[in-house]
Amino acid sequence: MNSESGDPRLLVDLLEQIEASNPEALARQSSREIDLLIGRDPSPIVIPDGPMSRRYRRAKKSRGTFDWYQPLLAAVPLLDVEGTIEAAKSIEVGLFARERLSKLDPAQTPRQDLIDLYSLAERGELEYEKLLLSNVRLVFHWAKPMANSVGADWVQDAFQVGFMGLMRGIQGWDFRQGFTLSTYVSWHIRQTIQRWRANETDLIRLPVHVTDKLKSASHELSAQIQEAVTRSRQLVPLDLLDLKEAGSRWDGGLEEVLESVFRRRALDQLLNALPEQERRVLRLRTGYQAGGEPRTLEEIGQIFGVTRERIRQIEKKALERSRKLLQHSM
Repeated sequence: MNSESGDPRLLVDLLEQIEASNPEALARQSSREIDLLIGRDPSPIVIPDGPMSRRYRRAKKSRGTFDWYQPLLAAVPLLDVEGTIEAAKSIEVGLFARERLSKLDPAQTPRQDLIDLYSLAERGELEYEKLLLSNVRLVFHWAKPMANSVGADWVQDAFQVGFMGLMRGIQGWDFRQGFTLSTYVSWHIRQTIQRWRANETDLIRLPVHVTDKLKSASHELSAQIQEAVTRSRQLVPLDLLDLKEAGSRWDGGLEEVLESVFRRRALDQLLNALPEQERRVLRLRTGYQAGGEPRTLEEIGQIFGVTRERIRQIEKKALERSRKLLQHSM
C-alpha cells in the first residue's frame, strides 16, 4: 500500500498541541475528536475543578512522561484483522480515485462521477486515519522505553519520531503478502526511533550500524563479566584448605594465604591439562614441585636424554598450549 497523503489532519492537530499548558485537557479533547471520527457519541467535556496553579503543576509534571497519553489509548478502538484488511482496500480505492481525479477534466466529466470519486478518495483518507489511530499503541510501546533511557526531555520527540515510523510502515504495507500490519509497522517504528536516538541524542554521533555493533558487543562483554564474577564467587570451605599449601611464608594475613592457595590450585589444574612430557619440562624449568630449584635446558636435556634445543622446543610448545587454555577458560 502506497500513500502520498501527508500527516493526517486529526493527529497533526494533536501533535501540534502537545506543548499545551494542560495536557490532560488536550487528552479529553482528543478523545472527543476520536469519537466524532469513528461515529461514536462523544463523551461530554468536563471542566476540572481545583485551583489553576494545581492543574498547571500537574500538567507541567506530565509533559515529561507518557502518563497523560493513557486516556488517548483508552479512547482509540482496535481493528481486527478483517477490519484492517478492509481499511487497506478502501485506502487503495481512494488512492486510485484520487489519481483518476487528477487526470479528469471536471468540465467534461459527469457530475455524479466526480461526486463518487471524491467520496471514495475521502473515505480512503478516513480509513488511513483509522489505521493510524488503531496502531498508535505500538508507537507508545516502542517510544516509551527508548525515551526513558535517554531522559524525560525526549518523551515528545520519541513519540513524534515513532509516529513517523508508523506512517511509513502503513504506507509500505501490502496486505496481500500475508504479514500482519502490526508486525510490519513495528519494525519501521523501532528502526525509526533507534536511528533518531543514534543521530540526535548521543553526544558523539556514530553510524547506526556501528551503534548496533557496539550494543551487541556490550551485551556479550556483560555476559562474560557476569560469568567471571559468578565463578569468582564460588567459595571454597575453609576447613578444606591446608595452610601448608601456601608454603612456609605466611605473615598472618588470611587473604594472602587464600590467594596463594587459589593460585597454586589454578596452576595445578593448568599443568594437569598438559601432556606428561610438557608438564614435567615446565615443572623442572620453573622449579615448581621439583625441589624448588629451576633447572637449565641442558640439565633437563640430560634427564630426558635429548638435546637442550629439543627441551627448548618442548618448553615453547607447552607455554603456547598453556596460553590457549587460559584464553579458553576466561
